[in-house]
Amino acid sequence: ECLDIDLDAFDDTKKTEVGLIGIFKEAIKQAVSDKKMAAPDRDTALRLTVNGTLPAELLLSENRIAAELQPLSSLTLIDRTTPCQTDALASDPTLRGAYYQALADKLQSEDPILRETAALALRLGMQELKQD
Repeated sequence: ECLDIDLDAFDDTKKTEVGLIGIFKEAIKQAVSDKKMAAPDRDTALRLTVNGTLPAELLLSENRIAAELQPLSSLTLIDRTTPCQTDALASDPTLRGAYYQALADKLQSEDPILRETAALALRLGMQELKQD
């Protein structure tokens, strides 16, 4: 089964680790209701493509999502999201801001592979620099 989800259709307040799981579960329910996919079971291999924007510090975890969306035989996550709320990072005087500045030109690159790699690097870096 294949399911595409555009996160730009959802409120930014739902774009949290917990909120995204709810979005994914609801999208699956809706796809089943609309007969776009069969109800998932232990034999279901799901390819989940996620588009739209996410906060820069939010990293999608295929393993965590798969555990929350059980029962599935497998989940393949295709993360095509881009970081949002980067204006604050651009003016951040801390290491977080410097890290963003080092990646800023790559995030705007014409090369989609470079852009996706830079977005992942930004997310991983922001996870490491997360302010608790």
